[in-house]
Amino acid sequence: MTRDPRNPSRWLNTEIERDPDGYVEARAAYREDREQAETRRREEEDLRRFTEAYFAAGGRRNEAASAFREQRDRQATEAASRAEASILQDSRRRIRKVL
Repeated sequence: MTRDPRNPSRWLNTEIERDPDGYVEARAAYREDREQAETRRREEEDLRRFTEAYFAAGGRRNEAASAFREQRDRQATEAASRAEASILQDSRRRIRKVL
């Protein structure tokens, strides 16, 4: 096994030859780790910008995180509702075509 099973750039050629499936898994794990890190970074940046705007608008800094989560949850709920409405409308259209 390699020294770093989640980072394919650290694998030696002999290790890749010995365990090609492990190398493919390491590449997938590395990609997943990078995506998660990028998501975390974006969320932290969004929270930082929201906190600044919230404070500038007269809010308290210690309340900004909960307000951010509430807004994010509200936006997610609205997006889910729009998606559901769109699916329902598409379904009705297909039913009308059949009838």
